[in-house]
Amino acid sequence: MKKVRALIAVLLAMLMLASCAPANNDTTDTTDATVPAGDTIVGEPLDLLAQLVTDTEVPVMCENAELTAENAEWLVGLTADDFADVEKAAVSMAMITSQAHMVALLKCKDEAAAATVKEKLQKQFDIRRWVCVIPELCTVIDSGSYVFFVASTVDLGETLLDGFTKLAGEKLGERFDVEGATGKVEIPA
Repeated sequence: MKKVRALIAVLLAMLMLASCAPANNDTTDTTDATVPAGDTIVGEPLDLLAQLVTDTEVPVMCENAELTAENAEWLVGLTADDFADVEKAAVSMAMITSQAHMVALLKCKDEAAAATVKEKLQKQFDIRRWVCVIPELCTVIDSGSYVFFVASTVDLGETLLDGFTKLAGEKLGERFDVEGATGKVEIPA
């Protein structure tokens, strides 16, 4: 009788695990994906960012999430109006808020929109969003209709930028550094 109960328990556990697994109903063929003119990057921002963070072996526990018009102002400083030029976006941020680390990848409507979003990120991102710490490096760069933003330590930030450069290939825009990201908080006298 105990063996039957154990077998039933194992079968129920397997059934519960199988029902919790994400369904893979995506049967679309991405080999024929249309790449906008000027883009060398192909894919969804959340997938690309997750792969970039994994490949870089980021030593910080991060949460990957979709960046939307509703959370963009709080996370990266883009208002809902600014976000109108963004088709899809993702953010990876430190789960411990005492670590100044955030990476974002935004897919904009076109290259002109990407240039505008890049400029707004540079001007509007609040480097003091972590309150007690600020990133040593805070920079934004574009490639075609994609914008890549990183706020982190110098070493990790440069490694992530190298990863994005490999992803983007030769089609890389000018790098803009966000003013004030020095790793030192100036306390007013």
